[in-house]
Amino acid sequence: MTRRTDAAVAPPPQGAPAWRGALALAALALVIYGPSLPGGFLWDDDRNVFANETLTGASGLRAIWTDPLANQQYYPLTYTSFWLETRAWGAWPPGFRAVNLLLHAAAGILLWHVLRRLAVRAAWLGAALFVAHPINVESVAWITERRNVLSAVLFFAAALAFLRHAGIGAEAGAGGRRGAASRGAWALSLALFALAVLAKTATVTLPAVLAVLLLWKRGRLERRELLELAPFFALGLAMGLGTIALEVHHVGAQGAAWQLGPLERVLVAARAFWWYPQKLAFPFGLNFIYPRWEVTAAWWPGWVSLAALVAAAVAAVRLRPRIGAGPLVAGAAYGLMIGPALGFFDFYFQAYAYVQDHFQYLAGSAVLALFAAAGGVLAARRPRAAGVARAAAGLALVLLAGMSLVRAREFADEGTLWRATLARNPRAHMATINLARWLVAQDRAREAVALEPGAAAMGPRDRADLLHNVGLAWQALGDPARAEAAYRGALAAVPDQAAAATNLGNLLFAAGKTAEAEALLRAALAAEPGVADRSYNLANLLAATGRAAEAEALYREALRLDPRSAGASNNLGRELAAKGDHAGAVAAYERALAAEPGNAAAWHNLGLSLEALGRAAEAEAAYRRAIEAAPRLAAPYNNLAILLYRRGDRAGARAMLARFVELGGRPHPDFVRALQ
Repeated sequence: MTRRTDAAVAPPPQGAPAWRGALALAALALVIYGPSLPGGFLWDDDRNVFANETLTGASGLRAIWTDPLANQQYYPLTYTSFWLETRAWGAWPPGFRAVNLLLHAAAGILLWHVLRRLAVRAAWLGAALFVAHPINVESVAWITERRNVLSAVLFFAAALAFLRHAGIGAEAGAGGRRGAASRGAWALSLALFALAVLAKTATVTLPAVLAVLLLWKRGRLERRELLELAPFFALGLAMGLGTIALEVHHVGAQGAAWQLGPLERVLVAARAFWWYPQKLAFPFGLNFIYPRWEVTAAWWPGWVSLAALVAAAVAAVRLRPRIGAGPLVAGAAYGLMIGPALGFFDFYFQAYAYVQDHFQYLAGSAVLALFAAAGGVLAARRPRAAGVARAAAGLALVLLAGMSLVRAREFADEGTLWRATLARNPRAHMATINLARWLVAQDRAREAVALEPGAAAMGPRDRADLLHNVGLAWQALGDPARAEAAYRGALAAVPDQAAAATNLGNLLFAAGKTAEAEALLRAALAAEPGVADRSYNLANLLAATGRAAEAEALYREALRLDPRSAGASNNLGRELAAKGDHAGAVAAYERALAAEPGNAAAWHNLGLSLEALGRAAEAEAAYRRAIEAAPRLAAPYNNLAILLYRRGDRAGARAMLARFVELGGRPHPDFVRALQ
């Protein structure tokens, strides 16, 4: 008797109605991630979400779609989702996290439908493993990884539409076509695929995966099917090449950390190929940053992995008559989907590690489906063990869900995430650097300076970044001498560390060391001429030392680079007012207040220029807004008192002047006598 070898002819499993399965998957996602919804923003959520000008500026949506350099990567659909949510609830992390949760649940439901259409055994279990697996927590609980969950929904939806078009699945009949309906499904699939690559370019692997699935189901690829897939391949190639270029030239994936030869890249890819399935099978020790492999041509883990990969491929082909094509197909689909993250192409995170949990979000679905299908086959062959198999599957889901629940709590805030990362990988220097930065921002500078000894074990670039953050912490603690030493240590490690040069320059200027301060601020500007803060800080020094024309030019340059800089607009207004251009000063102050409505200094300065222009009523309103924004700022009380006196309101003037004196102000004696 010949054993049937093609699992494609097996009928799809029949069970509860589809809506119940979908509801169960959604409930599973909610149970796991619901408790973590109150969490905050993490790591680069600032530049991607809450401090991203393309999400708040008037022309932001246009820039998202038309300027490939407007954000970290050209993922316009992802950033459009952030843009819409920013308008719905502002910078409120739980809202963004909730959308990630819903998208993850939707991805699991769509994956289930794809597996059902492919007649994969235990399809619901495969999708449930995907929803519950802790290695996917990083993609769901980290808001920036919206690109993963959103693109996955579109990827699986596009796959489902194409399979329907191709007649794969019981509902479509035995390979039949449906005329106009089929053409509509193909067009829908292409449109969904286009949206997927606009959410994240890693989805460019879809047409190759579809080709594998068609070959599996039909035993061949027809010319018509290849022509139908051609637009998918063309679109994917164009977007993929664009993303590779942006990673290198815009994101910064270039330098010593990316200098691997062809052989070393093959070894990294082979090791990474096996690393993800190992973590899927044994999800212990999951971490945000794993140790970076030290790869050479003689790196034995890479050679062992490469040999294992060749052996597994040969075994899958030779054993196909006995075990079916499922393992070979799942392995091929996994290999295609994980391919962009294996190290053949340079991307920025390789500076820290060659692997990261969220890199396998899509690819892991093939491996998890294989795990579930293997269990389903074993249960089918031994009917008496079916109950045991179901119990084992339930236990596995409970364990995975519990591990995900615990893992999701580590993504509550940056402090928790970085401490958890360092507990498992003490050499994750990026985590130490960011923990110090976060602690300073949280007014926990004493904890931040305790991290300073770790700088000795770091390379120059990491040491400079940590010492810069430690310098900020010492300043917050009121110890300028130690802050200066930390900044100088950062510059000794990396002489062109612009942030350290800027902060040291400002520190020295405050101490009266103007010449050295100016040299440092000019060096910072030369190192990072495209950063608004560099022009702004040098302009402040020049303005304070009487070089008004140069200061004005630098303030204007800072505003060209960052139009929403309230500090640059306010200080430009002061320079314009000083030379008598009060109309220009008013425009500058109003620009500052548009960016920062609670800027008390800008309100006060606006009042001065309005008063100089004879617009007394508006000046009075501006002074009152300054007092409202900063009740302990003395100057607005004095100027408001003078304004009230001039219009005859002596009682109001006396009250304002009394408050000015109470806050430490010294009124002009002539004004005091006039009031008396």
